[in-house]
Amino acid sequence: MKKILVLMVSICFVCALVTGCKSKDIVKNTEENKKTTEKTTEKTTEENEIKECFDYNSAQVVDTGFVTGYGNKVYSCSCKTSGSVYILHVADMETGEQVPLCNVEDCLHKNYKCGGYICFDSDKIWDMKIINNRIYFVISTGSKLSTISLSINGGERKDEGVFLDIQKVMPNGGGLDDNSARVENKNIFFSFDKFDDTNERYLCIVRKSLDDKGNTETVLEEVMSDDGVGTSGYNIMDGYLYYNNGAEFKRINLSNLEIEKVAEDMYYVSRYNNSGQILACTYNENHLDIYVYDDGNKYYIQNSGLKEEYLNIIQNSAESSLESYYIDDKYVYIYEKNEIGKTLIFDHKFSYIGAVDMKVIATVGENLICVDENKFVSVKREEIFDKFPEKLTIMIKKSEYDYEWPEKMDDIG
Repeated sequence: MKKILVLMVSICFVCALVTGCKSKDIVKNTEENKKTTEKTTEKTTEENEIKECFDYNSAQVVDTGFVTGYGNKVYSCSCKTSGSVYILHVADMETGEQVPLCNVEDCLHKNYKCGGYICFDSDKIWDMKIINNRIYFVISTGSKLSTISLSINGGERKDEGVFLDIQKVMPNGGGLDDNSARVENKNIFFSFDKFDDTNERYLCIVRKSLDDKGNTETVLEEVMSDDGVGTSGYNIMDGYLYYNNGAEFKRINLSNLEIEKVAEDMYYVSRYNNSGQILACTYNENHLDIYVYDDGNKYYIQNSGLKEEYLNIIQNSAESSLESYYIDDKYVYIYEKNEIGKTLIFDHKFSYIGAVDMKVIATVGENLICVDENKFVSVKREEIFDKFPEKLTIMIKKSEYDYEWPEKMDDIG
């Protein structure tokens, strides 16, 4: 729920990543790497066509990078050093192999000529999503937001064009949020705050279809409350966009752009899974209301069996910092960084199951993407409560600039 207010918008982001794994060899950036990339490409081509991938919570992996994927394939963007380029990688969770997704012969994967090239290090990546066997990226260069796409088999990079110039739509300044971008239902959505000539603050959301070259459409332009909670909670489900304006929780019918308040007998959508179960996080006076909505029933966190001291930390809206929370097809995950530093895991009726000492941030297939010290790792969901679950390193935080690709996890200091 953090906002960054700016008078002159300049966007820069760092998405971090390298590879490694525990007890499994990782493929190095050599001829062997190139051959493995070719094998990975062949396997991907043989699989069913991916129309639109449902990956849980990928848009929330914003502090150092993004992941997306399906089944046992995890795609991530990697930038080896400051001042270089982001390269798309694919990891196979079964074999432990992770390689640049490149189809260029004898490529060293170091510059824009690489088949997995996404953008330069100075650009910011806002979101990534698989649609029709292509991976779409929302990126910004300076104040201009654009979309590029790559084949899930590597290469075939397409520049889909600029859809928004932040400086033009925010001439008097405003604010952006790390969760501003969404790629949903073959549309790009982007949210921002702006000030008018009288210093009135507006919440704005625009959308652009990926299927045509038409204009970017304004979905919302609404005066914000002085409390200004922000836009980080907005989400899209079944033709509705759910958002808050700092004071009220509302939804927009995306077919006719009509807006209505989410009443008490309705439900709000913060996150959802592919079974139609919904996780809502709203606020009521001085505390957060967190519940699962399933088949007409609401299951609240306060009835979960969680210790009262933890409940108070999570539900105190003035103190709480829910850095990660989402629902997949098996569990609900809540990470509160300030006091707990653990991921609390619940079932779909919000009964508490247990906690793990990692920040769980996303689910791809049967794999959980977690933050573990300075690494982003994948853990099999069925092993998450094991004392020593096997971890495959997907990313290394970008602050670790100087490194070589490790052969084994033990080689990372």
